[in-house]
Formats: sequence, C-alpha cells, structure tokens
Amino acid sequence: MFKASQGIEEVKHDPIKKTAVIKDIVESIALISDNIKRELYIKECATIVDVTEAVLVNETNKIRSLQLKKLKDFDKDDVAVLNENLKLITNHKKQLNQNHRIYFIRNAIFCAFWLNIQSWK
Repeated sequence: MFKASQGIEEVKHDPIKKTAVIKDIVESIALISDNIKRELYIKECATIVDVTEAVLVNETNKIRSLQLKKLKDFDKDDVAVLNENLKLITNHKKQLNQNHRIYFIRNAIFCAFWLNIQSWK
C-alpha cells in the first residue's frame, strides 16, 4: 500500500496520471493469488486512491482473466521451454549455493588455521 500512498500523493490533481498509477497498483494486486489477501488490498487501495471497490475489483478481474487466457494459450512447446529454463535456473541456484558453502568453509578453515598460528606465538 506504500506504492498506492506515494503514487497517488504525487499525482492527486492529474486524472490521467492518477489513472495510470491506479492501473499500475491494480496490476500488482491482480498478481496476488490468495482471494482474501487480494480483497483486503483492494479495500485498502480503494480508500487510499478514492475509487470504489467495485471499480478496482472489476479492473483486477479483467487483468486476472487476461493472465488466465495467456496461460491457456501456452502450447506444449512453450511449456517445454519454460520447464527447461526452470531446470537451468534451479541448477544454477544449486551451483551458487554449493560455491557459497565452499567459500565459507575455506574462510572458516583459514580463520581456524590463522588463530592456531596466532596461539603459537
């Protein structure tokens, strides 16, 4: 709701800019999958931007319908490419985590070795 408060405050006297800010906020709200959370955000947003909840719900539903249509339009090739990309990203994250662990283990060994040397002095 910070986005709503800040954005509207900056454009409250310009209907065109205010509309753009509200649409941007509604697009963010439309991404919320939990119905209860989405409704609560809509209520809060309606108060902040001074627009009826019904209008925000209607706009949110339009966006969610378009998102659903896009998902249904994916064909098998699209899904295969997305799955392959997801595998690549997952493998990359695993590699980064492994490299991160190795880095910290090396540093821990170095620190232990250095402390050991210091205690010999």
